[in-house]
Amino acid sequence: MVLLGLGLPVLVALAITAAQQVAAKAHTMTEGKDGPTLQVLSMLQLALELLEPAEREIVLGRQWQGLTFKELGEGLGISEEAARKRFDRAVAHLAQLVQRLRSGQLRDVLRA
Repeated sequence: MVLLGLGLPVLVALAITAAQQVAAKAHTMTEGKDGPTLQVLSMLQLALELLEPAEREIVLGRQWQGLTFKELGEGLGISEEAARKRFDRAVAHLAQLVQRLRSGQLRDVLRA
């Protein structure tokens, strides 16, 4: 399972879907009257790009493709529970990246 070549529209659509889950972990979501702000979506897009490929793959598989943990596990050759744990860790990492970007630590995040 490889999700390559996703452009900006796909990442923005994913960001809208994933933003609520990330916000629940990071408590960093700010919303305008029409939903997540462009600034938050931009940070989330950058954070998605900064994830390790395996982390990004499992987040995109779950949030964008709507795969179940069982399907993710089968595609990755791991158990359903292992897929769930990997997803939880990837979302936590994504939330941490967004939080660091929001606090102005862009240089530190890019060096890591």
